[in-house]
Amino acid sequence: MSILFDVTAEQSSPFFGRLIVSNIHPRGTTPVKVKEYLTIKFTSPAHIGNSDVNGVTHPWVDISPDISNDQNGQTFDVTAKLYFHNPYTFNGQETFTFYVNGDLGSDPAHKQFTKTFSLAAH
Repeated sequence: MSILFDVTAEQSSPFFGRLIVSNIHPRGTTPVKVKEYLTIKFTSPAHIGNSDVNGVTHPWVDISPDISNDQNGQTFDVTAKLYFHNPYTFNGQETFTFYVNGDLGSDPAHKQFTKTFSLAAH
């Protein structure tokens, strides 16, 4: 199943910003459902840790992150496995915010990060 979503970047200083995933919905009519975890992969200018993500769901569900990073020159390839403690069906109201202790750049430079996102439900 193909998952569609939006990603925005907010840079509050040259040393800190946010990458925000929102509007998660299916391509087609089959709902996006998580049985165990959601994988989000992307490129970041800085290491992302388990405490650097905040998930908001409607209705609320407990989520535990397991994030790994592979340094690739000046950037990091991030794989975030977000474990849902209960099965969950996305309704387009969810957001996942990744706090980045690095320089995302300004528009259009931050597109080098926002365009790298991919999602998969497991």
